Amino acid sequence: MNGSRSLEAEWRTLAIGSLVTFGLYILYDIWSDRREKSNLKSRRREEEEQEKKKRPKFEVPLGKTLYGEQSEPVLKLSSQQRAEESKEHTDSIIYKICLTGGPCAGKTTALARLSESITQRGFRVYVVPEVATLLFNAGAMKNRRNYNEVQAIRFQRNLMLFQMDLEDYFTEIAALGGGKAVVFCDRGVMDGSAYLDPISWQTLVDELGVSTLALRDRRYDAVIHLVTAADGATEFYTLENNAARRESSLDNAIEVDIKLRKAWMGHPRYYLIDNTSEKGFESKIRRAFEAVLDVIGAPQAVSFYKKYLLTPQNPIEFSPDLQKNLKVEVFDVEDTFLMTDSDQRRLRIRKRGQNGQFAYILQEETYTKNGEKIVVTRRIASREYLGLSKERDQSRKTLVIKRRCFLWEGQYYIVDTYLNVLDGFSLLIIEADRQVREIKLPPFINIAREVTDEPDYSSYILSKTSYYPKFEDKPAVTRNLPN
Repeated sequence: MNGSRSLEAEWRTLAIGSLVTFGLYILYDIWSDRREKSNLKSRRREEEEQEKKKRPKFEVPLGKTLYGEQSEPVLKLSSQQRAEESKEHTDSIIYKICLTGGPCAGKTTALARLSESITQRGFRVYVVPEVATLLFNAGAMKNRRNYNEVQAIRFQRNLMLFQMDLEDYFTEIAALGGGKAVVFCDRGVMDGSAYLDPISWQTLVDELGVSTLALRDRRYDAVIHLVTAADGATEFYTLENNAARRESSLDNAIEVDIKLRKAWMGHPRYYLIDNTSEKGFESKIRRAFEAVLDVIGAPQAVSFYKKYLLTPQNPIEFSPDLQKNLKVEVFDVEDTFLMTDSDQRRLRIRKRGQNGQFAYILQEETYTKNGEKIVVTRRIASREYLGLSKERDQSRKTLVIKRRCFLWEGQYYIVDTYLNVLDGFSLLIIEADRQVREIKLPPFINIAREVTDEPDYSSYILSKTSYYPKFEDKPAVTRNLPN
């Protein structure tokens, strides 16, 4: 009896031990399986991180949008990043130029003519088509007139993303070809601001996680604005050759053109080509061609800068009334000259920005045997700027400039205030065609005298640590600036 109970107890102990062993085996198998899956996920994450490092992307954080829905991340590889990535395998110099302007400004014809002329100079030319026309032809703009405010913002958002994609892909393809190339963009991303009110535009750029400065200054090497024929050449104004246009009158066309001028004003290389400085469409095409030559650094002597020394008081800075009537863009600029191995070659890096957002450029000036100056400017990344800044010419200081840009009477003006030269002083700069005999000087600017052809007022000379002004200019350049 006792032996039977003892045997039963042994079997029970053995059964329990077997069950425990089996359970532990099952748990170990589950743990091993999960560990293997976890390791696999970790390896995939590491691979993804490695891939991200190879192809840096700009990502907009997820969050609630104006529409109350979850926003999708906007993954963008900037044209600058695409070009740099392609340059790892090719030696490419790419100039990205935006052609903008109001309706019936001549952009389509100008693009065709410019493409042919620049190709003949040995550049590969690419033309990014106008996105609005593509959408219209595809039937995507049929109900646009009936959009409410939210739908209008959404439409511009999709149009902008589409346009940025096209520009980036064209730029990447251009970089793959090697050598020199020009990418012409039929309109630019800032054009959308002319069709939205300021609050809606700010909502759009906030949702995309970008800044107006980045869209305007960092994406394009230059902006060429062809003024609508409705402003100064009404006999040529028509809507027949572009069905995507919705401006029905001369006044509407001029209004849109003015909005576009204000949107692009402040770009470091903004060319405004009107219909009144010189009459005739051929003149307009010629001036656009000259602007492109200026951007790509081709030898030519067709335009020049007028420069004026101002008295210490700068009305733009202190008059609230003028601020209301003029749209003034204000920038912080730093110019640094680098060491070179020749007196016939000058290198300058520039840091330029607003509200803590900056763009960077490298400018090279060379002189031919005939004394002709050739200027080549290109955008650079911040890390390249930091690297080049270590090569600063020690005999010169970095110029700290407050730059104010504004439009008045159809002319583009720049007021540069040099904050760290003596007590600080200002120069008025106007770009003009040599054939324009009369330069309009704003009556609200206090001018001391013209200094256009005086080397003493070039940035290269002003940057000298030993700079000292002419005796006659001491009252204008040695008096402390007002607070």
